[in-house]
Amino acid sequence: MIAAPCGQLAIAAALFRAVDALRVEVEGDPSGRERQRLLAVVCPPGSVCWLCGGARGPIVLGLRRGHPLGPSMDHVVPRSMGGSWDLSNLRPAHFGCNSARGARDPQQLDLSGAYRDAG
Repeated sequence: MIAAPCGQLAIAAALFRAVDALRVEVEGDPSGRERQRLLAVVCPPGSVCWLCGGARGPIVLGLRRGHPLGPSMDHVVPRSMGGSWDLSNLRPAHFGCNSARGARDPQQLDLSGAYRDAG
């Protein structure tokens, strides 16, 4: 058996509970409430931005909407390219990193100067 840090176990347990509670099949664009529920599942406390790998720091919950370091859900396959709202296509991301990516391939993205902390 592989030992995992307690924090990772707590996050994983919270994620499994949230996924069980979600049980929402999203067809088309989800409503505001469904998006908030998805965001809670995709970006639980302690999430690391999959685009910058945490180079800009942790994803900070509770910031004003649109804050560059705040939470967002990034679509691995962008919606404009046929990507879905399925959990397997969503990753945690800073709002600023997600905005800078747009519909581009994440491998082509340089986030070193994409945005500055808006405070």
